[in-house]
Amino acid sequence: MILQYLTDIQIQVSSALPEFDCDTAGLTGQAITSTGIIAVGTANKGTITGFSPISFPQVFTNTSRTVTYTIAAPSSGYDNSGTDITCDVTMTQPATALTCGIEKWWWTNTSERYMTIAQVQAAYPTYNYTYWSDPYRSVEGAYLAYGKNSFQVLSSSAIGEVSLESATMENNINTTFCTLHIPLTPRVFTRKSSTITSLTARYTRVTKSKEYFQQTPAQNEFDWYLKVEDNGFITEIWYVDWINGTFTRIDNI
Repeated sequence: MILQYLTDIQIQVSSALPEFDCDTAGLTGQAITSTGIIAVGTANKGTITGFSPISFPQVFTNTSRTVTYTIAAPSSGYDNSGTDITCDVTMTQPATALTCGIEKWWWTNTSERYMTIAQVQAAYPTYNYTYWSDPYRSVEGAYLAYGKNSFQVLSSSAIGEVSLESATMENNINTTFCTLHIPLTPRVFTRKSSTITSLTARYTRVTKSKEYFQQTPAQNEFDWYLKVEDNGFITEIWYVDWINGTFTRIDNI
């Protein structure tokens, strides 16, 4: 009787099905490109039915990314057959190589922290309008304080040559801002100092023609401003109509 009981237990234990898990699935071939496109790869067992997120934005330093894959367990042979499991895969997204265009533009070699009074207000919500509209805090603040006929609005002339991707300003979004260096070849613009290795992105004014004399807003009639990140990447493009006093971000239209 005891022997039969032990035999029954042994049969029950040996007939228990294994659980289908991530180790059993054996994911291989998963990868991510510099532009953020994810390779699905394959599963040794089961079927990959999806993954999240579906992509990542491009980056300019090698970046660790985690993607969650959904795998359908085989229809039989496992304790959880017919169900889905999720498995995280961590991989490195390689940095996007920054290259310079060949289209000549000119810049002022100066920059502004904010374009509009609204941006200042968003950054310092507990302050008052006097602080937000200070002419030294934004391009719009200077315009409203001094007017379109004042030389104080445009702090310097656009006399520095830069290389961008396109002659059409709108097409330069998500490209690089390159300045000339000895031996006079374009190099991606970056900001560094002896004590600060990373600064907040700032706005710089660019023109298609070189300015030999300091200009007033009224003389220019309009201008372009680019937001240039620390690594030289252009992330915003603004069109300023000095005659009508409008400040329009055009890269997201």
